Amino acid sequence: MTGEPRPGLGCVGAPRLLAGLDRTPRLDRAAHLDTHGTLPRLRPDELVGLANDIDLRGRGGAGFPFARKLRAVTRSAGGRDAPTAVVVNGSEGEPSCLKDTALLLHAPHLVLDGALLAAAALGADDVVVAVTREDVEQSVRDAVAERGPAGRRVRVTRLPERFVTGEGTALISGLNGGAVLPSGRKVRTSERGLGACPPCCRTPRPSPNSASPHGWVRPSTAPPGCRPNRAPSC
Repeated sequence: MTGEPRPGLGCVGAPRLLAGLDRTPRLDRAAHLDTHGTLPRLRPDELVGLANDIDLRGRGGAGFPFARKLRAVTRSAGGRDAPTAVVVNGSEGEPSCLKDTALLLHAPHLVLDGALLAAAALGADDVVVAVTREDVEQSVRDAVAERGPAGRRVRVTRLPERFVTGEGTALISGLNGGAVLPSGRKVRTSERGLGACPPCCRTPRPSPNSASPHGWVRPSTAPPGCRPNRAPSC
């Protein structure tokens, strides 16, 4: 275990993303299934529709609609008859920000469910979780191991902990074995990404909302303390 700061957990109202964590500090696979149930299967159009219906957005400053990202990856892969990949950006380089860390340490299967749901809908064979903290890496690796060998392959890659690591082109460059630095050019990762694959790249924060029935509500209707873009929250 590292000396990194640990996120505190708190909730206003009924918990959604933090459901079950009043009974255990981390939801393993069995506790996750008992709390959140099994993963649904959705076609690409159904996943886009779900993302539209709940107004699912990135939790960075831009608030980019996830449905638009899904459409871009689908168009890029279809236009080139290329495989796709799903990348979970768990680097979280913002100072004193532990939202992604809280999910990946305490409820990693929610994040994996969201990534695998997107991968199944997009037909992606490759799912990669990029992290920078040792304890987060171990938590996600444990979660992958708890799922067993069946299903899509999930890789966990640890990158240098820097403020710029989470920038899209820097992250993809690092995952491709290059320097973890922004390209300085306007490059759409949905078109040029992980190896030859256009990736669907997202932070952990939107993932549970797309994977769990507990997240199938518009963010504007959720109790204020239970939105995943506020930390510590539920």
